[in-house]
Amino acid sequence: MKTRTGIALLGLLAASCSTSMRSDLQIIKVVEAAAPAGGGTCAFDPTANEKTLSAINPATNLGQVAAVVQNNLLDTSTLNPGLRTNTAQFQPHQLVISYEVFPRAGTTAAPYTIPSQLVAVGGLTVQTGEQGTIGGAFFLPGVLPAGAANGDVIRVTFHIEGKLLDGSTVKTGEREYIFEIDTVNPTNPCL
Repeated sequence: MKTRTGIALLGLLAASCSTSMRSDLQIIKVVEAAAPAGGGTCAFDPTANEKTLSAINPATNLGQVAAVVQNNLLDTSTLNPGLRTNTAQFQPHQLVISYEVFPRAGTTAAPYTIPSQLVAVGGLTVQTGEQGTIGGAFFLPGVLPAGAANGDVIRVTFHIEGKLLDGSTVKTGEREYIFEIDTVNPTNPCL
């Protein structure tokens, strides 16, 4: 009886170790890219303030924003000095995005739905104890339906999936962010 209970507890413990939502990989804010003064290439500044929402024009913007990810994993090289490697570095590979379209003024239902999306990201490793800026396009061509109109508000809920250097698959905590469609006023050209 005790052996069976022990085996069951070990199984539960193993299952809990494979939990993929990582509280130690947190998206601490979402930032827009900006062009340097005098022109040049758009770039993300991880020290920039987070905005309440980003206004996008689907004809000219893809909703290109970046998540600033804080890697709070422990440096594994201190656990086994013989190996002298840190395998807790986060290498992102995709955004997983779900969309919620808010009802328009005077209505109670959303005018359309947007299916969840996977968007490839990469090229950056977030070191242990540091922050990294991971950018991605939230509205690739074809994501917004033809019925999208000026003033529509869309909440995205997303997380970033990737790997650690030991090969384990992990993901960040979820983050929400708001986009508003604005086809009238100029928007950030870097979006």
